[in-house]
Amino acid sequence: MTHKHYEFVVVGSGAGGATIAYELAKREKSVLIIEKGRYEQPIGGAANSVRYINTVQSIGGIRIMRAIMAGGTTVISAGCSLRCLENELASLGINLENEFREAEYEIGVAPLPPSLMSNRSSVLQKAALKIGHNLEPMPKCIIAEECDKCGVCMTGCHRGAKWTALNYLDKAIKYGADAMYSTAVTEVLHEKGSVTGVVVNDNNCKSTIRTKNVILSAGALESPVILQNSKIRAGRKLSVDLLKHVYGFVHNANFSNELPMPLVDMSFLSDKDFILSPNVNYSAVKKHIAKEELNSLVSPDNVLGLMIKIKDESTGAVHPDDSVSKEVSERDFRIFDFATGVAKDILIAAGADSALLFDTPINGAHPACSAAINDVVDINLQTEIEGLYVCDASVFPTAPGLPTILTIVALAKRLGKMLGE
Repeated sequence: MTHKHYEFVVVGSGAGGATIAYELAKREKSVLIIEKGRYEQPIGGAANSVRYINTVQSIGGIRIMRAIMAGGTTVISAGCSLRCLENELASLGINLENEFREAEYEIGVAPLPPSLMSNRSSVLQKAALKIGHNLEPMPKCIIAEECDKCGVCMTGCHRGAKWTALNYLDKAIKYGADAMYSTAVTEVLHEKGSVTGVVVNDNNCKSTIRTKNVILSAGALESPVILQNSKIRAGRKLSVDLLKHVYGFVHNANFSNELPMPLVDMSFLSDKDFILSPNVNYSAVKKHIAKEELNSLVSPDNVLGLMIKIKDESTGAVHPDDSVSKEVSERDFRIFDFATGVAKDILIAAGADSALLFDTPINGAHPACSAAINDVVDINLQTEIEGLYVCDASVFPTAPGLPTILTIVALAKRLGKMLGE
């Protein structure tokens, strides 16, 4: 199969890929976006979680969530839009202040307003403050006037209230970028230290697309595999922002639905490496109630939940066969032990029955660091091969411990401006 020649081939259409494609296309560059997943407008509802969410089971037993589709994991995000690793990147010579400001304006970042919070948030916020902790409104990229508080942001927003990378993807295409969906890039071709093209697999039909510039934005579990298939060392130092939930029941309470992660306490991040945020996985709660035969005592309407997310050790790995190694280290367990104590104190202060507290298994949500700056790429996100760049959470120098989307967008804007000159 013969393909058109493009100045730039962008692999992936999530926060990094869609942003950089938009930045290049609006500068009248010839751009092809290649997306492994399909393009579909999210229609929301819990039934779509299976449809959108792709879960990777690590060799160490950690379940890591992502989405393989146009828009990437932004489609299944909670819309949380915090700056992460700003100081760490600045210390490496990557100042993103202008790009952060630009991104925050374009995607509409603002603290979640009181109108989108429920009595569940209020109870937890007051309880935390009572014992010396501070849960503040989470910055979100959500249009408050369009949100109906259904609470299932992570299964696709049926009202279009939440910003996703589909916004930049659609704009890139309007500016002239081409896109291929349901197509996997398996290898980047290079000769004498420079990119010559990519190998793609479309319905088990392999072909080559010629280009001198490739930006891998397929995510921290996918980009390293493509790099390794291209004879470039990558895949080490994987982190996944390990997380778990702690739940408690307040007898006779009747909490209403609300958005996931409406508040956040970041006071422990700098010295204890974790954050706290209210969140409830109703499926997990219902299973626990049934397993423990608590139906006569409590219901999901009585539950309060706090999510613990930590900056885990970057000790995982992504292998050439797509398998992932990731375990919870002793250091990570110690962080969870301390954080769980804090979460339980808040829940009890909020009126939860101490005898019915329970927590969930540890999982992962933000794969990162598997093609890190100063390890696999330089500060301009270029690999040892001229014209081959990586622009997703793979390049993070350390585990973020915070939502990653805003920082990925800022990095992509910086790279897009540089390549578009």
